[in-house]
Amino acid sequence: TVKNDKVQPYIFRTIFPDAFQGKVIANYTEETLKAKKVLVYYDNSSDYARGILGTFKDNYKGEIVDTLSFQGGDKDFQAALTKVKNKSFDAIVLIGYYAEGGLLTAALFIGTIASIVGGDGISDPTYTELAGSAATDVYYVAGFSTKAPFNDKTTAFIKAYKAAYNEEPSAFAACAYDAVYMIKQAAEDGKVKNSAELAKALAKVKGLVGVTGTIDIDKNHNPVKSAVMVKLEDGKEASAEIVK
Repeated sequence: TVKNDKVQPYIFRTIFPDAFQGKVIANYTEETLKAKKVLVYYDNSSDYARGILGTFKDNYKGEIVDTLSFQGGDKDFQAALTKVKNKSFDAIVLIGYYAEGGLLTAALFIGTIASIVGGDGISDPTYTELAGSAATDVYYVAGFSTKAPFNDKTTAFIKAYKAAYNEEPSAFAACAYDAVYMIKQAAEDGKVKNSAELAKALAKVKGLVGVTGTIDIDKNHNPVKSAVMVKLEDGKEASAEIVK
């Protein structure tokens, strides 16, 4: 939505930007999990992870006992155990993608029982396949979960999606659904006649009640909306709660 400090006039999101997740993780770790000290693991080869790490550090008021990194493609995380052996912390903040995240979680499970909190990069089923039963007391940010409906529209959407496709909708399906209705609201409210007018109307969307929550588009064409924090137990989604 923003390139070289310039807002792109024809690009809009229905999912929050990656960096926003850092704030959600910081607040949830501190306020809900009551973690006063955390250990951070992040993928230093990923813009995604570095962006989340930056906003996490900006918002977390507790102590970061250490910030340790790994690289995308890493497979051996036994060294991670040595690094955390003598450290005291209340939670682990894991910022990266599902492949390395799953292997790292499995390695850490042997030496620690601390909660793990991460971004949506570990929301893929591959994460739980690699982590196995170690994916316990694990939390991650999501834009949508069938276990935490935002409103009556969400409930109806989940029911209709299951009936049509015989499976639960993903965050991708839910955000795509909201994208269509964001266009609809902009087109009707702005009484638009062409794509240029539609883009201007999309920039003014406020109070759109979607299946992923209520959406207000900000000055950078990103949605101001709530997130979901999903909890995994024994490799399965055990619960989810809306985080404002």
